[in-house]
Amino acid sequence: MPTPTRIDLVLRLTQDLTAALSETARWKRHADSYERERDGAYRERAQLLAWLAALHPATAVITPAADIDGEDGWQLLYLVAGGWQMSWHIHPRDADLFRHVTAVEPSDPRAQWDGHSTEQKYERIRGHVRLLAQESLAGDGSSSGVTAEARAAVLEEAADHLVRQAAELWAPGTKAHTVMLADAAELRTVARRRPTQGTAAARGVQDHGARR
Repeated sequence: MPTPTRIDLVLRLTQDLTAALSETARWKRHADSYERERDGAYRERAQLLAWLAALHPATAVITPAADIDGEDGWQLLYLVAGGWQMSWHIHPRDADLFRHVTAVEPSDPRAQWDGHSTEQKYERIRGHVRLLAQESLAGDGSSSGVTAEARAAVLEEAADHLVRQAAELWAPGTKAHTVMLADAAELRTVARRRPTQGTAAARGVQDHGARR
């Protein structure tokens, strides 16, 4: 077998390099596509969170995030819905969507994480959705397995939590304190009604702050 010449070796290395560059370019196109899809999903998420914050003006605040290393501009959105705190990280590129949200310092009482995990946050959301969806229940709650007693207990627990949050976050007599207590009272009123009667009032709690 002939011994490869220097030219043969150079040609082989050139072919290998060309193939490697082509493969790198292919993977980069995939990565760019995934990045665009990811950024699009995060932008859509941010749009929905901005809408959610607009529905809870009495409790929604945004503050600089101190737990993101290596990148400035990240923020944390906090709000209380159905008596429970929820929070999300907001990317710097989506900050323009939250200009309607009250900006506070990280030391503000409204921006203090209550320890909820991501799983707990979405369980709170699912629970809140179930309460708002009571319109489809029969009078005894049989269509979803949610009894009137269980529903009332959840609403009473949410009201109790909201009262505690009002006491911890606000001084008596302030607008936010008054709004949160009024929402708690409305939750208790809803808890004492039949499921089919309480739906509209339950939704009304969502807009309570906006009406003030």
